[in-house]
Amino acid sequence: AAPMPNTGEVINMNANQPQGAAPSLRGAAFIAGIAYLIAIFATPYAWINPLIDVGDSAATFSNLVAEEFLFRLAIACWLLVIVADTVVAWALFHFFAYTNKGLSLLALCLRLIFAPIMALAVFQWLGALQFIATGNGLTGEALQSAQDQSMRYLVGYEYAVNIAFMLFGLHVGVIGYLALRSKHVPWILGVFLMIACVGYQIDAYASIMSESYAADPKWFLVTIAVPAFFSEFGLTLWLLFKGAWLKEEGRA
Repeated sequence: AAPMPNTGEVINMNANQPQGAAPSLRGAAFIAGIAYLIAIFATPYAWINPLIDVGDSAATFSNLVAEEFLFRLAIACWLLVIVADTVVAWALFHFFAYTNKGLSLLALCLRLIFAPIMALAVFQWLGALQFIATGNGLTGEALQSAQDQSMRYLVGYEYAVNIAFMLFGLHVGVIGYLALRSKHVPWILGVFLMIACVGYQIDAYASIMSESYAADPKWFLVTIAVPAFFSEFGLTLWLLFKGAWLKEEGRA
């Protein structure tokens, strides 16, 4: 029989790769890429920070009542992101296990811990929504009470998100190190991912320690948005257009 053409990069799988019901390397890359793409495109619709001013409960309440649909959409998008992130965590574990199974498991655990904490943050928004949904008919003391109660939930969301992002940033850093150790992922993606890890930590801690930092959107752009674009979106494209086409050899 004629030999099959070599259409992709050859990977010699070893004992580090999980066995049993584990997906193929290409399958894991494709699943991670698709799920990451969903999370990346859903995240901007989940970000409604311009509507929220933690120092002005009345203005924030008014903004959210006026944009209730956007608030509901943000909640739905965050839930979608959490599900997609869980799939990404599982798929990246299987993809990088051939490089270092222990570190891949650590990355998996960090992202799986991130998911319920992020869900807890979204539940805080659901708590605020019960007041915002009836905001148009409120006046006087009832209105003031609704503003104060909803702000408590919104502040709780901010603290939960910061803790979640600390863990997510550590996950990104571990994936970056695995990318650097991998023989197949471009080293520059590993560097970008580790820079993004530092950005996540800076943003999370600074948001907790400094109210002025949290209120200035340009810092989020510098510490998270730009590094995440080059690192996570870059990794997503590589997984879909290169990783999903790697040729495996020697898989048990």
